Amino acid sequence: MYIYIALGLKKPKDTAREKIFTVSFKNLSRWDITHNQGSDKIDVSKSNYPLVELKNILDYEQPKKYIVSNTNYSDNFAIPVLTAGKTFILGYTDEDFGIFDNPPVIIFDDFTTAIQFVDFNFKVKSDALKILKIKDNTKTNIKFLYEVLKIIKIDLSKAHRRYYLSSYQYLKIPLPPIEIQNKIIEELEQKCEKIEENKQKAKKLEQDLYLEIENIIIK
Repeated sequence: MYIYIALGLKKPKDTAREKIFTVSFKNLSRWDITHNQGSDKIDVSKSNYPLVELKNILDYEQPKKYIVSNTNYSDNFAIPVLTAGKTFILGYTDEDFGIFDNPPVIIFDDFTTAIQFVDFNFKVKSDALKILKIKDNTKTNIKFLYEVLKIIKIDLSKAHRRYYLSSYQYLKIPLPPIEIQNKIIEELEQKCEKIEENKQKAKKLEQDLYLEIENIIIK
């Protein structure tokens, strides 16, 4: 919610989703219930800040030279192998070549538009993604851009389409001055830290409650 407020955007209303619905197979772009039910798009033109196309602030790199050659992963190895999907880290490799070593970047799944922010060295599993890099870090904070891209949606109705070059690079996003971007990220990170602290406190209280109940029962 904070990122919407900071940019002067109106958060789409949460709408009730049907538990049973139909989708034409020709329109099925991915196995994702929420996606196939559809979702409201954000009107970025209502932002307090000027809009810029992604291609004007982002460069992209094809990942072919960073693809892992051996998928015998082990937690004893050092280099993570990534995907842009929810799994994110598929495993760890001992390969000491073809490592992407210029973070931070955003990795972008070219078929689902899933993204991940990466601030460490890595390899990838396949070439079905793009590595997105800021053109000028004196004007754009890549963490800010990542947070904005998480709330932007595009039409994924055409199956098996590589979306970055065909659509995503033309997206327009609100871009405040770099000082404001940095302030937004600072505030967001503080809020996330507070949320995590509260989660840990809640977990500790729950554990204490179980122990008290256990002691009562045992006595």
